[in-house]
Amino acid sequence: MSSIVLKALELEATSPKLLESCISMQYVKEYYTPYSTLKATFVLNIPIGEIIDVELIVNGTAVHNGIVDTVEIKELSSFRAITVSSRSHTSMLGQNELVPGLISNVSLNTLMSNYIQIPNVFHENNAVVSNYIYVKEHASLWEAVTNLCLKQNNTYPYIANVNTIRYTLPASPKTVVLSRNDRNIIACGNSFDYTNMISDFHMRDTEGTYNTFNKSDSEVSARGIVRHKHISFDRQWLDDPIKGLGYRINYGMRGFRSDFVSYLGYTGEDLNDLVTFENLVNIRISKIEISGSSKGLLTKLTCYRDRYNNM
Repeated sequence: MSSIVLKALELEATSPKLLESCISMQYVKEYYTPYSTLKATFVLNIPIGEIIDVELIVNGTAVHNGIVDTVEIKELSSFRAITVSSRSHTSMLGQNELVPGLISNVSLNTLMSNYIQIPNVFHENNAVVSNYIYVKEHASLWEAVTNLCLKQNNTYPYIANVNTIRYTLPASPKTVVLSRNDRNIIACGNSFDYTNMISDFHMRDTEGTYNTFNKSDSEVSARGIVRHKHISFDRQWLDDPIKGLGYRINYGMRGFRSDFVSYLGYTGEDLNDLVTFENLVNIRISKIEISGSSKGLLTKLTCYRDRYNNM
């Protein structure tokens, strides 16, 4: 029997109220999105005021804590229902702009502690220092976090656990083993998505011309895709503009090839935990989708095979 609990914190309350009669629930967490999303409908059998924060607990594991986007309370023939949509607190990383300019001698620790403070957002302890990052006009805090991670690790940051920024892989990842013999696998397969691929980037130099910095990708053009993008000079990559263009192309390849498996239940896995199913062994999880109600849960795990995931 599945257990789904929504903790709803009211504006003028100090402790949350618990909603346990779940009608429907959809939860999504994905590697390249700096927040999880939740839409859930519960039977409302207790008085409740204005909700400002929600936490979702599935089978004893907290999977989501975030701000409320919308709330709807509906009177039905025999009961009241409440529908809540929410994004995790880390969504505000993309909604807060830093002061444009150069930030010198910066680490993840200093970036998160010395500038904009967002409640309920955490990060791994990472004191590795880079000489600088450059903050563009209207760049968000998440863009700065991403730029620093690319400079230090040549990889993309992600949100681990509940609202925690991570640059590095988990030291002790959970391993999920799924087997058709257990009859819990509903479906498995693979998919391809070429919609974000960019074949060529051209960046204007400081003189205003576009013939200095160019980057092409043969893996994209081999698929018959021709997409040229022209951008202004990116001061985030003053030391190596071509490397910066390479990261843009790599980001365009995100999730272009993936394997997935859907199974009954949920066992507490997170992004970059490991899953084994069919002929795939210990593949890192890139996307988690949980749907269901009090009658049961269905979890879909997707494992990207791109330039930042399962390379």
